[in-house]
Amino acid sequence: DRSTSSTGDDVYRLYERGRYKEVIAWFNSPDNSKHSDTSWFYLGQSYMALDSAVQALDEFGRIEKSSVFYEPAQWYIALVYLRSEDDTELRIQLDQIRTEKGSYSRRAQKLLDQL
Repeated sequence: DRSTSSTGDDVYRLYERGRYKEVIAWFNSPDNSKHSDTSWFYLGQSYMALDSAVQALDEFGRIEKSSVFYEPAQWYIALVYLRSEDDTELRIQLDQIRTEKGSYSRRAQKLLDQL
């Protein structure tokens, strides 16, 4: 969950303002070495915004299946593959999302139909 400290809140404000390099630096600083699904999700999104596909996939991939961020992370993994034009991995990811019948299942099917 989002931290209640002022520095924790500040990193989300940076994210909302599109200051992704600062978000990455904040989460990766030695003072913040204890990560959570929340930090991995926002790190993944920040890397994705900066077209750093490998780093985005790494961060999204750290999110546990039991996390509330798992389904959105799986969707963003698909979007990383879409942006990087990796049709093979995109189809695999979308098919996995579709078969899990979660909240992104219809979106995955729609995107598969468009490919």
